Amino acid sequence: MNNEIEYEQIMELEDFLQERNVFLGKTGESAHMDSYGTVVDFNRLMEVWETAKTSYPAWVLEQVIAYWKNQQNSVCARIIGGFLSAITKGAT
Repeated sequence: MNNEIEYEQIMELEDFLQERNVFLGKTGESAHMDSYGTVVDFNRLMEVWETAKTSYPAWVLEQVIAYWKNQQNSVCARIIGGFLSAITKGAT
């Protein structure tokens, strides 16, 4: 088994979060992680992340967090990566 994250897996996990209304537009509608003016519902993110932990292998989640933390073109990704890194430290 190859334990190296693929771009498709990262996008799948972003879609997973988006479909569960973690990212919201200015008027409260679902938005993409990188859309202008995206608001992150961190309470919802914590709830959905618990589901993600049962839906994805730990190594995938760890590598996705690392990918998000190192994004140069997405402030939202860096914030989410840092947040998830902090709340999962020692938990995976």
